[in-house]
Amino acid sequence: MDDTKDPAIRLLMVEDVADEARLASLQLSRSGLRHEFSRVENEADLRQALVQFQPSLILSDFTLPQFDGMTALRVCREVKPDVPFVFFSGTIGEERAIEALKSGAVDYVLKSNSKRLAAAVRRALQENDEQMARRRAEMLLRESDERLRRLNRVHAMLSHVNSAVLRIRDAEELLREACRIAIKHGQYAAAWTGLLDESGAALIQSAGAGQHPHLFGAGPFTLDLGARGPENLLLRALRTRQYAIVERRAGAVAGGPLRRELERNGLEGAIALPLFRGEEPVGVFALAGDCAQLFDVGEIKLLQELAGDISFALQHIRQEARLRYLANYDSLTGLANRDLFALRLQQYIDSAPPQALLAVALFDVNRLSEINHTLGRHQGDQLLRQVASRLRRGEPDNGRLAHLGGGVFATAFTGLGSEAESFRLQDWYERQLVSEPLQLDGQDLRIAGHLGVALYPADGSDAPALMNSAEIALRNAKGAGERVMYSSPLLNARAARRLSLEGRLRVAFEREQFSMQLQPKVSLYTGAITSFEALLRWFEPDNEIVAPEVFVPVLEEMGLIDVVGEWMLHRASVVISSWRAAGSRARIAVNISARQLGHGDFVGRLRASVGASAGEDPRIDLELTESSLLANLDASIAQLCEARQLGFGVAIDDFGTGYSSLNQLVRLPVDTLKIDKSFVQRMIVDRNVWAVVATITSLADSMQLNTVAEGVETAEQLVHLRRLGCSEYQGYFFSPPVSAVAASGMLGVDPGADGAQ
Repeated sequence: MDDTKDPAIRLLMVEDVADEARLASLQLSRSGLRHEFSRVENEADLRQALVQFQPSLILSDFTLPQFDGMTALRVCREVKPDVPFVFFSGTIGEERAIEALKSGAVDYVLKSNSKRLAAAVRRALQENDEQMARRRAEMLLRESDERLRRLNRVHAMLSHVNSAVLRIRDAEELLREACRIAIKHGQYAAAWTGLLDESGAALIQSAGAGQHPHLFGAGPFTLDLGARGPENLLLRALRTRQYAIVERRAGAVAGGPLRRELERNGLEGAIALPLFRGEEPVGVFALAGDCAQLFDVGEIKLLQELAGDISFALQHIRQEARLRYLANYDSLTGLANRDLFALRLQQYIDSAPPQALLAVALFDVNRLSEINHTLGRHQGDQLLRQVASRLRRGEPDNGRLAHLGGGVFATAFTGLGSEAESFRLQDWYERQLVSEPLQLDGQDLRIAGHLGVALYPADGSDAPALMNSAEIALRNAKGAGERVMYSSPLLNARAARRLSLEGRLRVAFEREQFSMQLQPKVSLYTGAITSFEALLRWFEPDNEIVAPEVFVPVLEEMGLIDVVGEWMLHRASVVISSWRAAGSRARIAVNISARQLGHGDFVGRLRASVGASAGEDPRIDLELTESSLLANLDASIAQLCEARQLGFGVAIDDFGTGYSSLNQLVRLPVDTLKIDKSFVQRMIVDRNVWAVVATITSLADSMQLNTVAEGVETAEQLVHLRRLGCSEYQGYFFSPPVSAVAASGMLGVDPGADGAQ
């Protein structure tokens, strides 16, 4: 036998005829498959062979006197789910073969076509090897993820210590900060640092922190390098010039008094890492922890890197790298400085497509000088670091952020769709910096500031010009006492109008100036009113109506759309309740925003909005746009399925104007498709649009969905919609939106009934 060949496969045959098994073995041998086989013919022997014989592959007849092939397959899936199973039979039919494959068999071969057996066995073994390799890779990936999770705390400590290295130039202060970071970010129980004196004969404590500050010795103290005692771990690191470890776990090398101290304090282990100046040790950085699996290879590697960084900082070997860093970044906040920001800004401009809009916003923190004067410079620095952290949290690309000095921060905004989008920059800054207080010395501190904005290309064709325009706008804002100023007077006027609109909206919300109007939906077949759509209207005190397309987007940006949407649901439910009491079965459709649907507790809020008046049949339809549904499709489906179980209907509003595919549409729990009014108004003069409407109505009919045409204004449109099979319509041809009282009158319901007012 040639021992260099691949090992023989172990083949388990479930076969009641011995000659058939031998013939199958002979066929495999002729095809060059080295194997050994064992034959069984009942369930008990099969179970025993699966454990003892440890087969590489199972080859089974389908029809057996004592039990059938499907039973054999079930047993094998139960006992050895990873071993490939192939049917080799002369009696298996196509339907049973398909059933077998669905149940876990990887292939079937007819005995009349035994020449295919070897190929089927090879393919089954190869596919099984590939599947096992994938599983091993997945297992390694999971283990890697767990390892990374455990290393995150050390990464955090390393990052913060490196930041301290860049900021702190005093050795003692750096070591104290390293101990503090080890406790706070590394989550160690104790941290200790010490430096050798000038003679190299004594180790003097520099800093200690944590729950057990005296674990490595009471300080400040001097340690004789020739002594023996609790400091053995520190001495060993200095003598060997390598890290030294003491652990409580079984089998660990004895650690003398220090190990007993670990046990007494409930700690799992300690590590000491030497600090160097060039080739000579100059001190020790020691840590102790109370969690299992301390100091694995990855953690030790990071800690060695940490000790190396501290060593480099102590001896100024990395001074040149630090200076290069400071040439581009602000050491206090870690953000880009003015030069680097200007360079990146120019890169954004150079790579911007034609007609692109770009904005630069400069934000100046108020009262920074006062904070520095009254609370101390360190508190002012902490404030600036927190501001930088808030900005990073809201901007995934930190390359767009900068600290220009003092309290001035800069942000570049690319990909603006219009100049009006720049009005949201103030909202962005306020959301990131103003909405939640900062913490200074344990006290809440709310900050404010001024914002100067410049737009490319209107306010500058290159980075220096654009930044200069933004700085002028910032100075103007501070001089005028305004929260925000633009470089362009026209934009300032438009921004002022928007701020005015925001203020009026807040007043309208507080004084309940919003109202609900109802537009009837009418059957194209009977002419009867089937339901209504609830529309939000805003009447200012002078009875001027503000168009929804003007104020609804601002409500969304202000975060008030949720509350207003829930108010509309409640109002619709009250009206429905009055109609129900009068015997009417009419429904009301209410528009739901993407923000509302995005709430994890959407259905709970829905219940709370409609209240007890909804009963078991709320008679409310939820109208959602395609874009709001597709933002998080799986979550939307789950939420809407639950809402439908409560009796709510679901309609896709403005259907055809979004980007949903048929595959997505069939997954959605939808009752109605609403044809956008732009299609309805153009379908008579544009055959392509007419074809779109025809497709929508045909699609809805085939899926047994209702269709509602929006914005119907003429009898001719009505004729075409009826011809195309549209179910219902709404629009000014029948009626504009009316009050709930008028809608009740249309239904023949007493306008004085509760809730109709």
